[in-house]
Amino acid sequence: LSKKKKKYGSNTTLLNGYGQCECGAGFTAQTPVTPSNTSCGVPIPGVKIGIFDEDNNEQLLNTRGEIYACTPCGMKEYFNNPEATKEYFYIDETGDKWSRTGDIGIINIQAPLVNCSLAINSSMCSSPIYTFPA
Repeated sequence: LSKKKKKYGSNTTLLNGYGQCECGAGFTAQTPVTPSNTSCGVPIPGVKIGIFDEDNNEQLLNTRGEIYACTPCGMKEYFNNPEATKEYFYIDETGDKWSRTGDIGIINIQAPLVNCSLAINSSMCSSPIYTFPA
């Protein structure tokens, strides 16, 4: 990619982001001062992200778990599918509505959100690029 950018005279910096349609598309983005090949960036304003275990307990830094997002611009529900809607959302004790992304990640200080893989039927990786089993 660097060679193509140079060939066409571009000096732009490409930055990673992360999101899904159910959450309003993108909900994290890198900033020019914190680019990283292994990070999906920080939450955009108004969005909270967290790493949770299978019992909906928020995890500490550097602990692998499912990425949840609490965003004001996400979907209300799956059309005519209340069961899928119930499985997708988690409402915490304060009433915040979290989207269960189905992706595994880690939050740490050096690379704010590292998205490792899909939670189901996938192998783990160390970058924000999805890796699927053969």
